[in-house]
Amino acid sequence: MTLLVAAAGSSSTALWYLSRGTGAASLVLLTATLAMGIADVARWSSPRMPRFVIDALHGTLSLVAVVLVALHVVTSVLDPFAPLKLTDAVIPFAGRYRPVWVGLGAVAFDLLLALVVTSLVRRRIGVRAWRVIHWTAYACWPLALVHTLGTGSDVRRGWMLVLSVACALVVVAAIGARVMATSGTRAGAVRIGALIAMAVGGAALAAWLPRGPLARNWARRAGTPVSLLAPARASAATRAAAPARTTPANPLRLPFSARAHGTLRTGIAGDGTALVDIAMRLSDNSHASLDVRLQGLPLDGGGIQVSRSQVTLGPPSDPNRYIGRLVSLQGTTLDARLRPVSGKSVTLHALLDLGGSAGGGPVSARVTASREGGG
Repeated sequence: MTLLVAAAGSSSTALWYLSRGTGAASLVLLTATLAMGIADVARWSSPRMPRFVIDALHGTLSLVAVVLVALHVVTSVLDPFAPLKLTDAVIPFAGRYRPVWVGLGAVAFDLLLALVVTSLVRRRIGVRAWRVIHWTAYACWPLALVHTLGTGSDVRRGWMLVLSVACALVVVAAIGARVMATSGTRAGAVRIGALIAMAVGGAALAAWLPRGPLARNWARRAGTPVSLLAPARASAATRAAAPARTTPANPLRLPFSARAHGTLRTGIAGDGTALVDIAMRLSDNSHASLDVRLQGLPLDGGGIQVSRSQVTLGPPSDPNRYIGRLVSLQGTTLDARLRPVSGKSVTLHALLDLGGSAGGGPVSARVTASREGGG
């Protein structure tokens, strides 16, 4: 049996999770930093949390946020999924991967760097100049929020959307409290204007989300390079060309062990990377779809060294119910970890039968899957 893949880039999976995890954590910390900064400026304190504690906590959160954002940038650049360069993180709108949404993140990162640098040299530039520059924190946070929603792959899964809305509510509440404390003053009028601007921005965001990141084909419309979309398009073409069959309404039940049959397709993207798409359907009562999409460097002998992978599993009514990536791939044996919208993750194991050729054509497999921790 011909080997499909000689080596799998399992480290890319860790980078994928680390990049998104640090991105979500950065948004939370930036939110907390902004809220604590407002509390510090408002001179808020309590017996359990005096002002010097709030001031120290604000500074600590700021430094941790910078470290996490830097880690997010580094892991995003190292992750082979997206063709990002280090310059894309500091030069807005210069990259070719989702340029607008990554560019907004670059602007937020530049503003954050300006805040850190001016805070370190505050005595030299003066308190007034430092305070003017510090106002850019109000611009840094919404840019980071829109960047998260525009580039993140977890918005449609629900938890990232809930996290983003929670962060927005925290910021609005903090600014609202500050407005109430300064009502009737010139500063209060300025902050009321800022609150109105954020309310308008929130309404615009609510109107944009259903037509943007929550809508279909957002990856293409957001500016994802065609080479990264090629596997998904090949899979769609394979399903469209497959003969129609009557499928029962039986749901996909876990755990299961079943045979699967389908088609393997291969190709070369415009940048020279190899693409492999395996679209199969389980032969049990669920008739669930299983798609495996691989991208990487072509190797001698017809295999590829995988740098990016995506695995989807689901019944005909919801073929993307479980989405994840390869954990390991040795020859024609693959293991993957898939995540649902809610609930436990699923571990999937498949032994492929390529029919004597890895160049394309009919393929079958023995597939087993179960929820992590049993059940």
